[in-house]
Amino acid sequence: MLTVEALRRLEPRGRRIAVARETVSAQLVRRLVQEHVDQRQKGSPEATNWALLAVNAAQLLSSREAVDCLPQALAHLGNAHRVEARFDLAERYLREAWKRCSDSAPLIRAEVASLYASVACDRRQFARAHRFLDEAIPLVKRHSGIPHEVAKLELQRANAYGSAGRLAEEKRTLLRVAERLDAQHDPRLACHVLHNLAFCLVDSGETAEARRLFDRLSPELVELHLGSAGVWRRGLLSARLAHAEGDSGTARETLRELRRDPPCGIIDRALLELALIEPSAALGRLDEASESALLAASLANTLELDAEAAAAARALESLVEIRAGQAFLLEAARRLRRYLS
Repeated sequence: MLTVEALRRLEPRGRRIAVARETVSAQLVRRLVQEHVDQRQKGSPEATNWALLAVNAAQLLSSREAVDCLPQALAHLGNAHRVEARFDLAERYLREAWKRCSDSAPLIRAEVASLYASVACDRRQFARAHRFLDEAIPLVKRHSGIPHEVAKLELQRANAYGSAGRLAEEKRTLLRVAERLDAQHDPRLACHVLHNLAFCLVDSGETAEARRLFDRLSPELVELHLGSAGVWRRGLLSARLAHAEGDSGTARETLRELRRDPPCGIIDRALLELALIEPSAALGRLDEASESALLAASLANTLELDAEAAAAARALESLVEIRAGQAFLLEAARRLRRYLS
């Protein structure tokens, strides 16, 4: 019987050949999906290949066996494309997954709805994202009842509020999740919630409270529970916090250090450049600020952005080209950051 352990020893092409030749099972498909999730959380470039392999395997099952496995695998492949900012592909796979969801598997339906909400949020379709979460949360409460599973969905809702600029609602939702969460049962989720709450507090101007939370998130704790991607985001948070506290020099140095080992995702790279604009400008390094603004706009223009976000990227680019004043440049950068966060 084919196993994930055996597949790990093969190259991607060898894995595809093995799945096509060997007998597969619903259990193997579920293991492949979990392998994809594990690889994604580690920030591995192999993550999407594992999701595609899960879909390939699920398509080899009988219709009865595939009824639950195929929607789940398709949804995770869609989410893998979302993470890589290929939103049209993500939408296509998630639409197919949603269409195939069965009422006999409510928790799979909830999982697909949750992943679909993430795509909707990234496309700034916030009302649609909340509708998917409104579908997912009652299903998980009714059929799982596991508090931390509900908390994950509430964390998603908070993210949707934050992306929409509704910071008060984001903060209120994150605080509610933090109060109900058993950090010992799910330390990864607890770390994620504190991380997001600290970002929210910086955005809200509550710098002292953000610093208190940040000091609880040691690099070792973040790396243990959120992996290298979490460590990178902690560095971004550290820089934004330093700038908010008036230490633009430290903020700039931290961001330039992060730039030497940039993340894989285009969105994160754009957010890094956007974060560099403010401390560079504050230190009188306007050429550096303009360079970061052009690079951020260029990265943003490679994404499948909606009309408003694309307009924000073009506006930032134009302001650099006409050498607009610093205040206009900073406001345009903040506007684009809201669209990408």
